[in-house]
Amino acid sequence: MKIAITWPDSFISPHIEQMLGPAAVVITEDILKDQSKLDVMLTPCNALIHINSWLKNSSSDRNDDSAYRAMREEARPILDAVDR
Repeated sequence: MKIAITWPDSFISPHIEQMLGPAAVVITEDILKDQSKLDVMLTPCNALIHINSWLKNSSSDRNDDSAYRAMREEARPILDAVDR
């Protein structure tokens, strides 16, 4: 079983990666920007852990509606890939 982890951070992601060991498939920000690479990385995965808990380069509170919409749009590549 392979499990994809998106938006790897320095807080939660390392613990998940360590726990999963070789089953972890880390999807970096660079891979998220390339549809072909993203599809290749996600194809062998049976599950996905999507870490989208903060909005980069923003002064908005994460509970603000505009921050919520922006975070959802940043997740768009993953949502689209799952539908392919």
